[in-house]
Amino acid sequence: MTKRMLIMLLIAGVLFGGLFGFKAFLGVKIREGIAAKGLPAQTISTAKAQFMEWQGEFQAVGTLRAVRGADIAPEVPGVITAIHFQSGQAAQAGAPLVQLNAESDLAGCSRSRRPPSSRKLTTSATRSSWRSRL
Repeated sequence: MTKRMLIMLLIAGVLFGGLFGFKAFLGVKIREGIAAKGLPAQTISTAKAQFMEWQGEFQAVGTLRAVRGADIAPEVPGVITAIHFQSGQAAQAGAPLVQLNAESDLAGCSRSRRPPSSRKLTTSATRSSWRSRL
């Protein structure tokens, strides 16, 4: 039994020794190959320096995002009738930016400012028309 165990250990040792020796041999050969090649050649491009006018604008496809900007949202609903600024223009604090359609607001104000007598007439006329329909 000990003889068989020794044979098995000897075969396993030779097998593992061969594997580890082969891996070490490959590592040495890879290092030698890299050292023999040296550094790879560098690609160099040159251009002659010259003066030229800077282009004020150019056409390109892309996306821009403002570093400092503002999202404008009105606090009241309505249709915008006038814009008091240009795109990219700096605006002063408190300056009006847009003008909303005020016709609906003015109509509501004029109804509430009517004299009380006309309000009563309108109400009584409306009630009588409803009574006649019933």
